[in-house]
Amino acid sequence: KLGNSTTYERNVTAYLGSGSKIARGPVAILRVSETSRSPTRLSPPGFSENSTSASGYLPEPWEDLRDVEPAVRQVISYTQGGPDSEAARRANGTYTVLGINGQVYNSSAVPIRVRRDQVVEWVIQNEWCMDGTPAVESHPFHLHTNHFQVVEYSSPNTGSFSPDAASGDFRDTISVPAPGNVTVRWVPRDFLGTTVLHCHTLVHEDTGMMINLEIEP
Repeated sequence: KLGNSTTYERNVTAYLGSGSKIARGPVAILRVSETSRSPTRLSPPGFSENSTSASGYLPEPWEDLRDVEPAVRQVISYTQGGPDSEAARRANGTYTVLGINGQVYNSSAVPIRVRRDQVVEWVIQNEWCMDGTPAVESHPFHLHTNHFQVVEYSSPNTGSFSPDAASGDFRDTISVPAPGNVTVRWVPRDFLGTTVLHCHTLVHEDTGMMINLEIEP
């Protein structure tokens, strides 16, 4: 239950950060016309709740990755135009540059690669704009295909930023403070191939704040 508009905005702000713009109105309407005869459970091939992967770790969320030394440490840095940055241009006008690790989304590029069953640590940075000014907008980070464990937050705005998760929580989406960063750890388990990570503010993702990720054997 969303509650009244004030409660709703407070809850959304706590999740996405104080810099996020809040939209109102229905997103989708679902109509159920028939009751399922039998529940269907989807699992990847060879999956068993009681099995361990090749690495020997138990399937999360039962394994606390904060106690495990990562095999890989990487930085995921939000790229964003600031008040003095030059605007990007397209046929329909200009817009603020939004990207990850210095580039807007390129569907044919795969800049980030990880190996299955290795513990990966990411520091998701939202520190600076392209003109050198501090970042002012919180961006929700979302990882496809896998979930991650929150290790820690870091932000000078401790009084104005309300984290939407605590250290040790498992998520697939988390708000990143502005300015600030979030450290997460995760393990690619069951799927290989290309997937994506991106800002979960739809207009930012569509503008270019997204990047491909390859999970290798």
